Formats: sequence, structure tokens, C-alpha cells
Amino acid sequence: MKKLLATLIALMMLVSAAVCGAAAETADIAGEWYGTVFGLSMTMTLKEDGTYTMSMADEEAEPGTWSFDGTTLTLDEGSEGETAFAYDGESLSANMEGMDFVFTREPIATYEPAPARADAALEEFSGSWDATTIGMMDMYFSPDMIDAAISLSIDGTTVVMTILQADSEPEAVTVEAAFADGVLTMADPSSTEDSSVQWILSLLEDGTMSMFTQMEGIEMTYYLSPAESAQ
Repeated sequence: MKKLLATLIALMMLVSAAVCGAAAETADIAGEWYGTVFGLSMTMTLKEDGTYTMSMADEEAEPGTWSFDGTTLTLDEGSEGETAFAYDGESLSANMEGMDFVFTREPIATYEPAPARADAALEEFSGSWDATTIGMMDMYFSPDMIDAAISLSIDGTTVVMTILQADSEPEAVTVEAAFADGVLTMADPSSTEDSSVQWILSLLEDGTMSMFTQMEGIEMTYYLSPAESAQ
């Protein structure tokens, strides 16, 4: 009897494993998947015929092939661009060249800066601010992506900008700004020779602040929030 019972238990375990394996292999991952990179929306469409398209923002979709073994989605298997995504039942994730990519079934909200205020008073700028997002060429990313932390300390028209990069001591530069029409304007704190480069600080409707500049034709905006210690 004990031997028969042991045999039945073993059979049940084998059947259970087979069912779970079959369920995993037949998991329906075809359809639309959504992700973001540097604040740009990405859409991956897995078609039933084993082909897929990948599109980013308004760029033309790129085609390819896909396969799935129940736990791993493989794109363009056997090619130089082969990429494996781990599937956890709800999302697809991969690390490519040090960047994490995560796709989900629901569209991911992209960063949208709040409108600037035109009625800001000088005293509203005062305090400590930390950069949380950098905007450049329609892309948005965290300062962590460039291994840097940027903060401002504002008292009246005096602005102290502190930049902390990995494996280096903090660098603080004090700049005197000018206030007019609800914005603070200051010369580029990293250079005293080229006074044509300016930084424009504006308060936004959601309580954050933007710091805009243009260098060699490239526009860049830092978005800052009140420092946690000041909140």
C-alpha cells in the first residue's frame, strides 16, 4: 500500500509539472506591450505569426521576429541584435548596454513638464532645490543616468549651484542673477568667459522649477523640486 501511494504521489507531481510547463509555454504574450526610454514612449507589437514591430515616439516601426519558451521572450534570435526579455507573468524586462527596459500591457505615462508661471515673485524662488529630471532633444532622464546630482540654493538673486559627480568632490559656484517678468536669469556658472550663455529659471504651476539653457544650438532644461529637507 505504501509503495502504491508513493507511486501515485510521484505521478501526481509529474502531471502537475507537465501542466504548469504547458501553461507557461502557451502563455499568451502576443499583442501590444508598452515601455519608455529616456522619457520617450515605446510600443512593441508581438504578432501571432512570430513577427514583431518596435516603434519609439514618432519614429518608423522596426520589424523583426520573436519566440517564447514560457519564461523568456527572444527577439531576432541568431542575429547580432538578439535580445532576451524575462517574463514574470505581468511584464517583460531586459538590460541592454547598461540600460533597463521594462514593457507592460498598459501604456506608461511619460514625463510632461507643467506650464511655466508668469506671475512668480522673487521670494518664491528662495530655498533649496534638487534636480530630478533633465530634458534634452525631446528626451527626459534622471541625473542618475549621468552619475550626477545637481542642486540649487537661492537667496534673493544669489544662486549657488552645486554639482556632485561620482567619485569627485562637490563643486559649488555662486552666481548673481537678475529678476524680471517672473524669471531669474543668470550667466552660465561653469564659464566666466562666455557671458552669452545664460540660464533661465522659471517656476512651474505644479510647484517645481525649470532651469533652461542653450549651448551650441542644443537646448537643455533641468527640472527641480524643493529639496526634501526644505519640504
